[in-house]
Amino acid sequence: MAEKRDVEILDSGEQERLAIIQKGIEKKNKEDFTNETWESLNGLLGSTYKNGESFRCAVKDFQSILRGDGENQHKDALPYASTDEEKILELKKERVKIRDERNQYNEYIRNIAREETFSEIALECAKELSKKNPMFKPDTKLVFGEKEAIVMISDWHIGMEFKNGVNEYNSDIAKTRVGDLLLHVIKHCKFHSISKIHVLNLQDLISGWIHTRIRLENRENVIEQIMLVSEMVSEFLQELSKHCLVEYYSSLDNHSRLDPNKKDALKLENFSILINHYLKARLGSNSRVKFNSNEFSEDITTFNVLGHNVVATHGDNDKPSDVIRNLTMLTKKFYDLCLTAHRHHFYASEDDMTVHISNGSLIGVDNYSQDLRMTSRPSQTLVIVSKENPVECIYPIYVG
Repeated sequence: MAEKRDVEILDSGEQERLAIIQKGIEKKNKEDFTNETWESLNGLLGSTYKNGESFRCAVKDFQSILRGDGENQHKDALPYASTDEEKILELKKERVKIRDERNQYNEYIRNIAREETFSEIALECAKELSKKNPMFKPDTKLVFGEKEAIVMISDWHIGMEFKNGVNEYNSDIAKTRVGDLLLHVIKHCKFHSISKIHVLNLQDLISGWIHTRIRLENRENVIEQIMLVSEMVSEFLQELSKHCLVEYYSSLDNHSRLDPNKKDALKLENFSILINHYLKARLGSNSRVKFNSNEFSEDITTFNVLGHNVVATHGDNDKPSDVIRNLTMLTKKFYDLCLTAHRHHFYASEDDMTVHISNGSLIGVDNYSQDLRMTSRPSQTLVIVSKENPVECIYPIYVG
């Protein structure tokens, strides 16, 4: 017979019903389970057992109570248990199943709570900054042309500070380079009469803490990095909205994850989610900026520009030679343009009629790159799109 600790999860009504079933099982084992006893038990249970049926149906009732479904499904009943030890074993197995289901449900609740916490923190920070520097819809006139643009922003690594023989970087230099990037983007958009610009944030905007060497080179802690870069991107979007309608997209990355160990890290435990919540709260009064959600997953962004399908991801989970095929097979869609980051240098190629463009970084040659003898100029990428061509022209915008 099940011990009390095995049924402590039941309420008083269920425990009473369980006691009735256990009493019937005990009587059956003692071979004094008469027709009258069965009918009495059947009436108490409100079941439909017939005289002469195996008491395994009662055992099934026992399991139903533990699962909390309250129904007797005799067809799925467990085989006859001949001893008390076997009965207890079956009950314990059912309890383990219930515990697993609860753990799964609790994990789901934790993810929702974490998302809401990120949102609440970002909203509070955005409200405080909005008191000093509100961001409203600009009153400037927009140009309505036939072309649109995509600007890729990624790998800013805000918080990193270093100085080597070929490059220097810190948060002040990063702000200057973002300012230069903004001026060049606006200039090219005016030249091409761009009516709408798609801002694609492929992340690694903060340096994070995923590597020991990075931690040593970080001047600001992670929270300061998030606040600094969130405000930088907010100002970037606000200024662009004075000239074009802005569509914003983003993906997850690797430098923003909470757990330094990639194998143990959960996808949604990523500081980039906090950045996105901040941007939505900060620019909530600017109707020229639209924030878009990802259709497939948080790390894969898809959208359409003038009839051309675009797919984008940070790039840490894909080799450049495989990324187009991987994303095409995964999403079951064909794309005209594939955009990635992570490699810290600009390049463009074509594979099976899909153009692949990799974004540069804002930092250029850091100490790690220098040790590997790998160099590249700080840059971000602007793509001009027309109705006829997904890549009318590409601007690698060098900012350092």
